[in-house]
Amino acid sequence: MGNIPKLHCRQDVDTSNINEMEKIEIKYKTETKINFMYANLRSILNNNKRDEMQILVNEQKIDVLGITESWLSEEKENAEIGLPGFNLFRKDRKSRGGGVLLYIKENLISVDENCGGD
Repeated sequence: MGNIPKLHCRQDVDTSNINEMEKIEIKYKTETKINFMYANLRSILNNNKRDEMQILVNEQKIDVLGITESWLSEEKENAEIGLPGFNLFRKDRKSRGGGVLLYIKENLISVDENCGGD
């Protein structure tokens, strides 16, 4: 199933003979952090918003990006709105407005468990 990143301090480091600052440094270097971001875009296709999101995701090193009010319909292909290096999950709304997108970095395990409901 691959390597799942640990989200806590490693327990296999013997810290009994080092000072407190070194302990903090070891903990900092051995933790994995996941950066989240949320945005209400009111149409990801308007005014270069997708390009702006791509720049922001790269600059801030975002791992999980949630977007509300995507305003997409089924006619738009995932390839047109995808971000390189991310898995895309989406739920379009059948009427004007609404819709959500969830981009999850490819190195994180993500599974689509859509139960078929609206």
